[in-house]
Amino acid sequence: MKKLALSVSAAAVLSLTAPAHAAELLFSTTGQAKLGDTDEPAGNVRTFSGGGVNVQASAWTISNGNSVGDAWLGMYGNPNSNGFIGVTTDAEGTGANNTHTIDNSGQVDFVLLQFDRAVNLYGLTLDAYGDTDVSIRYGTTTYGVKPSWDNAAWSTVASALPNTFDNKVNNLDGYRNIGTPANVYANTWIVSALFPANSSTDAFKLQGVKFTATAVPEPATWAMMIIGFGVIGGAMRRRKGQAEAGALRFA
Repeated sequence: MKKLALSVSAAAVLSLTAPAHAAELLFSTTGQAKLGDTDEPAGNVRTFSGGGVNVQASAWTISNGNSVGDAWLGMYGNPNSNGFIGVTTDAEGTGANNTHTIDNSGQVDFVLLQFDRAVNLYGLTLDAYGDTDVSIRYGTTTYGVKPSWDNAAWSTVASALPNTFDNKVNNLDGYRNIGTPANVYANTWIVSALFPANSSTDAFKLQGVKFTATAVPEPATWAMMIIGFGVIGGAMRRRKGQAEAGALRFA
């Protein structure tokens, strides 16, 4: 009977493991002040929610192929609708005439997405303003803590987010799968115009991302898991004590 109780308890704990689920996060302006090109200080961070996750987004630029600096993250679109994320740099002034795109004209722009859990980011929805070759990097940072990369060398970013791949699709407006391996999970992703750039200028805004995430258990679920592990531990201790007592009787 005790062996059966142990098996049932273990099964109960294992059943609490949440399955992975595919979802989409659109960068909606609902509930957020619409941002222009330089409405907030450079290095501003915006938080978005959707698909069961929270993500903090910030804008950056790479100048001279090496130096990383803060940029302006702008939200574009009608109020209370699905908007677009864009990047404006010092060199682009107010970001007028569609220079507030994520592009590699002169400098290379990128958006940093810090999720509150590890995800497999496999798709992007883009608003194209020319060629749309994309470079992706991923790794791990602390959610809610923006990295201190301003005025740092690009090698600092590359060390923090060591994994990279390029997805080259010419002038594609809308959704596309970026070909991330299914077993790749990380909480931090960079979406940039192709870096290093080739002969074509890439420029786009980012409307949304598709990803697969493993749900985080609710507090009540954590409590059940702890109780379950306690039951398992208690049963194991009782079995050990009974075995030792039996050994003493036969000694």
